[in-house]
Amino acid sequence: MAFELNWDGHATLSASCPACGHAGSMDRVVTAIGPALPPDGFPVHACAACGSLVCPTLLDGQPAPSAPSPAEMTPSDLAPVEDAAVLGCDELAVAFYLEQGAGLLSMAGQLGGVEPRRVRRFLDVGCGFGFSLDIARTMFGWEVQGVDPGPLARTGAATLGLPISHKLLPPVPAAGEEPFDLVFASEVIEHVCDPQELAASLRARLAPGGAFLLSTPNAAAVSRHTSLAVLVPALSIGHHVTLFSRAGLESLLRRVGFTAFSVVETPATLFAVAGPDAAALPDPLQPRGHALYDAYLARRAGDFAASHPLGLGLRQRILRRATQTGAIAAALPVGREVADAVCAGWGIDLANPDAILADPPPDATPDAYHDTAPFCLPGLLLWQGILAWRREDDPARAGRLFEAAALVADRARAALRRIGADDGDTARVGWEARVYAAQMLTRRWPEEAERRLHAALATDAPPEAVMPTDLRVELALRVFAGLAESGHEAMARRLAPLVAATLPGDTPRVARARDLACRWRDEAASRRGTGGGTQP
Repeated sequence: MAFELNWDGHATLSASCPACGHAGSMDRVVTAIGPALPPDGFPVHACAACGSLVCPTLLDGQPAPSAPSPAEMTPSDLAPVEDAAVLGCDELAVAFYLEQGAGLLSMAGQLGGVEPRRVRRFLDVGCGFGFSLDIARTMFGWEVQGVDPGPLARTGAATLGLPISHKLLPPVPAAGEEPFDLVFASEVIEHVCDPQELAASLRARLAPGGAFLLSTPNAAAVSRHTSLAVLVPALSIGHHVTLFSRAGLESLLRRVGFTAFSVVETPATLFAVAGPDAAALPDPLQPRGHALYDAYLARRAGDFAASHPLGLGLRQRILRRATQTGAIAAALPVGREVADAVCAGWGIDLANPDAILADPPPDATPDAYHDTAPFCLPGLLLWQGILAWRREDDPARAGRLFEAAALVADRARAALRRIGADDGDTARVGWEARVYAAQMLTRRWPEEAERRLHAALATDAPPEAVMPTDLRVELALRVFAGLAESGHEAMARRLAPLVAATLPGDTPRVARARDLACRWRDEAASRRGTGGGTQP
């Protein structure tokens, strides 16, 4: 990795918290150390009052590390766009963002909670490539305006034809400036040294009855027990000045004069909505966002060739959703377009996992990786595995495709870590592929499926090797059910106690498997004369 994280030491810092304003001592939580960082590294300190995290090196005006992160698409050292016909800024960073990294679902999820008829004018500050502007304009017909001085915004404005100002937002609206019904700031406020000034400036641009939406990394994600896929993007060493806790973000909104607001906390992200009227506030995590996301992808994908990074990225997101929702048949034409583009651009046959598994690993740098494969290759292989399993009933080939998806996900993440980055969705694809691969093994190599389940549920694994909780449940369910259904009942019975302790009973599908595991566990205990036990 481009840096190491040192969790030891108890140094303190006397400073004012940018989130809540509390002045006092801040204990050091972690320090990033690496050759591209300052001699003393980049320490991160915690506010004693609200728990927000602050990087004092950036508050002191020190420059960011020399190696930019492709997950951070507004670093100052990217070249400006001179020709709208080309990608413009760092092409590798743009390729990663469009093919894989852009959080379109998060943007759509936030906009999906807004009643479209309440909005005429929409402002996105720190808009980056401009996807939220394009969603709003394409799907709702809103009048949109973006503000972002970074080179990615120039590329997005040229590619999508968006009105984006490339100047810094003035602290106070100009005389006669028309206000906005909705102001959006996604993954922006953590970058600025004075978040109170930015939040106040955005509040001043709201129309009466308007709403302010923002998202920002959750300080609670910064822990030695957090996987690198979540931790590295959250820290974004050299780019994130303040990581807000929920209490810190609520304090900031209160300090700039918002009387009505709501902050929703997820493990990695805080989502907030604020305005003058609590009754008019949208839901920052409205389920309608999935429908909006799907509709936008379907509307826009055909506007760009599959060979273009944007066209490939939109299509891979369609395929990713198809693997999640089961809408396989409708996505088949998109899958064929993507397969042709990947074969033409990189010489990869997505239907041939054996060639991918046999390839030696490329040099672990992002540019060397992208010379050999698109950044979205893990998700595309996962899609191919689903096809081989569900439509072709070929579990052996499906299993090899899932193994290839997991392998390539590891390679992509290793390349990103060379420059201090990581990608949570790539990590998620790798874990999902491992779940499906183990399920495929229940038919032809049940002992290996059992071994993988035991390894995944081990309690002494380092954070990076710990599968997300929901996928641990899914793995236990699929391996247990796969063994029971493929004639390996004795092995499934042997796993029953472990599965019974792992599976919750919160859905009918899981509850049925859990009930069976508990019954087999209790039968085995009764035969041993222990009297069984109640369901945990």
